[in-house]
Amino acid sequence: MPWRTVEAMNTSAAPTARTVVIQVADDALRTAVRDLAELAGALIPPRPWDTDLADPNCVLVLSEPLNRATLEELDAASAERTVIVAAEPAAQPPPVGRRYVLPDDAAALLQRFGKLAAAAPVVRVAGLHGAAGATRLATCFARLAAQDGLRVIYVDTDPRAGAGALLELETGETYAAIAADAASWADVGDGHALLPLRLARALPSYQGIGVLTGIAPEVATCWAVAQVLRHACDLVVIDGCLPLGALAGTVADLDVVIGVPGAESVRTFQLLAPDPARILVLRTPGVRSADEVIAACAPLRAESFRTERHVAEAIEHGIGPGDSPRGAAMQVARRLWRQASGT
Repeated sequence: MPWRTVEAMNTSAAPTARTVVIQVADDALRTAVRDLAELAGALIPPRPWDTDLADPNCVLVLSEPLNRATLEELDAASAERTVIVAAEPAAQPPPVGRRYVLPDDAAALLQRFGKLAAAAPVVRVAGLHGAAGATRLATCFARLAAQDGLRVIYVDTDPRAGAGALLELETGETYAAIAADAASWADVGDGHALLPLRLARALPSYQGIGVLTGIAPEVATCWAVAQVLRHACDLVVIDGCLPLGALAGTVADLDVVIGVPGAESVRTFQLLAPDPARILVLRTPGVRSADEVIAACAPLRAESFRTERHVAEAIEHGIGPGDSPRGAAMQVARRLWRQASGT
């Protein structure tokens, strides 16, 4: 495979469960553990007694005094994964696992939970210039993944908030009305204190896909928020991330840049940091031929498709990106997605 892939992108396999089973009597300690587990992106089962504690992706959280019957049910591996939480330090080590004193050891416990939470892969579609077609192609990727049964979050970093039009198309309401009752960029701050599952549940939906849109903050914050959301879903699709410098220091599992064949697309592509996994998609026609631009950019992989006519009119009539399975953008997205996901 010429580009990066992540095992979690193989949709033929069931997603890995990251589970924290909480059996803590004290209300304050239980709440603190729950918040840390959610921040780490772990799942908290509503019926913990039905959970398989032998699952290597499961950690049991207990408080003292410990229940002897519970301890006897644990095998050696489960006992090693067990966490004991307390409000005060103790002189004796716990009989199983490791003890964490809260709130002093909150950061260490968060890190412990984080080891359970396998981050979802990221598909990023970035326009080489304005009106390049990134939103349309990114939406196609998101819809294909959702059709494969993945929980998808679409992160709109385009300053024009193009995904707002998708939500209006889905609901028939104005984006201002939608944003009043759902989470948007205005609610996320710098992204460092977010609880990913809470944010994911609060996002508005388009075709079953959670959408984070609105007036996007600076690129570094957008990327930080996307990393948090990777622990609340099976796939993150990012729309946008250019102009230049926005890709620096960030790595997506499937990285696509799109533009119309011309000098601006060539100039922008050549100024990006080299990445052999990056895919160039050209939306034709342009002022130069697709072959000329591909030769000038020399990507490892390139795709092209003809601009679909009457896109704006189709949206006005309720036909959104990906609604036509034979649409040119959808066909390109399907080829790339199938190869990257192994389906």
